[in-house]
Amino acid sequence: MKNRGFTLIEMMLVIAIFGILAAIAIPNYNSFMDKSRRSDGMTTLLDLQQAQARLRNNCQFYAQSLVNTGNDCAATAADTELDFDTTSPEGHYSLAISAGTASGNAYTATATAQGVQLRDNNCRVLVLTVNNTNPNGARTSLDADGNASTGCW
Repeated sequence: MKNRGFTLIEMMLVIAIFGILAAIAIPNYNSFMDKSRRSDGMTTLLDLQQAQARLRNNCQFYAQSLVNTGNDCAATAADTELDFDTTSPEGHYSLAISAGTASGNAYTATATAQGVQLRDNNCRVLVLTVNNTNPNGARTSLDADGNASTGCW
């Protein structure tokens, strides 16, 4: 008489192999997805940089804050506003211009991870600093603890 089917040991061996493969594949997949969503924050910061440059062509200051009501060229940088959304197009980052950094020749913009992107602990905050020494923007990043991190841009 011929046995048909699998033994319990064979089934447990297959389940163990699938478990090992899943333990390797899932973290790699999540890391890949975090890295791909990071481009949402990067491109939005670069779009913000271009919008600031267009505003600066007409005003004597870079904008200090972001609003959705239109550009406002004011008498001081603190009162100058830029018509730009405070959330990235895919919604993975919130955008802001750091308080007190905008002037006639400098500003610091940040893209802070939100939602599912909070899982990206190494690159939680993307920072773009435009000033006299970095007219094209110095690109840095911070991890979940607020420490400088590398390899994010």
